[in-house]
Amino acid sequence: MKPNSSQIMKQYTLKWPDDFEDYAWQIESKGWFVGLEIIIDGKTLKPIFYDPARLSQDILEEISSAGFFVESFLIVIQQVTRETIERAIADLARTGGLERLV
Repeated sequence: MKPNSSQIMKQYTLKWPDDFEDYAWQIESKGWFVGLEIIIDGKTLKPIFYDPARLSQDILEEISSAGFFVESFLIVIQQVTRETIERAIADLARTGGLERLV
């Protein structure tokens, strides 16, 4: 039997940088963001968010210079905004995806 979303949903807390709103527009234009903390099951996760275009650029640059690319807790979203970040995290919590990050 497949669990329903109420059985999967994990409780979590988002801790945004205090001054996030001051530079949110820069994050969207740069296409990446690190600084959000997700607190779940007593653990603090610090994911990095990329949009596809910026991720592609960074991967190519790293492979060119280092020969490889690696990034822990990577979440790729269409656009790096507070709204899309919160939606992605809520969807991950609802579907059990946050479990893979803990």
